[in-house]
Amino acid sequence: MGDSLTISSFVIRFVQDTSPSPGAAKYRGSIRHVQSDDSLSFTSWTDAETFIQRYISLETMTPGKNWKPGNDQPLEE
Repeated sequence: MGDSLTISSFVIRFVQDTSPSPGAAKYRGSIRHVQSDDSLSFTSWTDAETFIQRYISLETMTPGKNWKPGNDQPLEE
């Protein structure tokens, strides 16, 4: 096999505040990169995406074009 693979796994936890204070985030969460055990608490999805991009390039993964959610294989071009 000439192809090399890099695997990055993440554990994401979401917490919903059902009665948030005015101006407080309704959702918060944490994300952990399994291979490095690095983690981040977040209140916006943008922060979680930025964390993920430390390990993988999300720009190369466009749902419906070259990646299908739930499928670990790229789609045919």
